[in-house]
Amino acid sequence: MRFPLAFLATFFNLAFAGSSAEYNESAENLSYNDTADTNYDVLSRERRTLVYPSSSDMLLIFGLGTPLQLQQESVIVGAFTKMLYALPDNSTYYTEPGVYYARSTKSRWSIYKILETASEVFGYGGKGCILRSICEAANVPFNANHGLFGELVHAFLTPSSTKEELDEYDDRDYHAAELQGHKDGDHCSELYPECKESILDIFTTIYH
Repeated sequence: MRFPLAFLATFFNLAFAGSSAEYNESAENLSYNDTADTNYDVLSRERRTLVYPSSSDMLLIFGLGTPLQLQQESVIVGAFTKMLYALPDNSTYYTEPGVYYARSTKSRWSIYKILETASEVFGYGGKGCILRSICEAANVPFNANHGLFGELVHAFLTPSSTKEELDEYDDRDYHAAELQGHKDGDHCSELYPECKESILDIFTTIYH
């Protein structure tokens, strides 16, 4: 808040005039008693730092609520989010920050596993349906008439199109499904009986 200079000058004059008498009286008492008592406590001030005690956290909570228009009940529906931050307890947090940015990538095999979980949730058979789709895509490839989307699907369902290392030993099954599609692709449904319905049949049709 800003104050006029005249007001500040008046304030300091009054404060000085009111304290001058007390200062003179205390000075007389000090000059009289300073020789009688020489024991005194030494005060110290801690240095200010930018660190916090160990295990200090800062919690931020944001929320939004709205009442429901009901006849008898009084209900408020809301949503909130909270963010927890660990406060620095060492000065090296400022000179050597521990946050580093890097791009995280997923392998072809990890994406297959995500689709396996999704297909199992929707009742398509899990890994068996992914292997059947790879087998069928190898048997009847997507051609240029399917456009860019067809080429992307075909590349994704062709394990040999990537040079990534296998995440685990069982990932060899994807390469085996592709080989089966090239050799005996007409029997992909028999090779993977746990898959009751082909995923590719959802958005494609084979014409003989």
